[in-house]
Amino acid sequence: GSCVQVQSEASCDQMEFLHPNGTCVACPVCIPGEQLSEDCGFGYGGEGVCIRCEEGTFSTETGVAPCRRCTQCRLLNRLVETACSSTGDTLCGRCLSG
Repeated sequence: GSCVQVQSEASCDQMEFLHPNGTCVACPVCIPGEQLSEDCGFGYGGEGVCIRCEEGTFSTETGVAPCRRCTQCRLLNRLVETACSSTGDTLCGRCLSG
């Protein structure tokens, strides 16, 4: 006889978590300046809530992506043109003298 593959649980996509009732549910989506308090996707997560990006990190888009680290201009030997905020990266200006 032939084997039949039985899928024991739904396979959720990268933006979904597995609900206790067995269905895949979309992850919460956060606005720019926020990130999920825990990873969500591929069946995991679901307890996460949107929290503000920590100081020194930012997020520019709506979605489930974590906040990214701000660029550090002094490491690039450049002046800070615009400081980093929770919704935008640092904008580096001209090179520091010397």
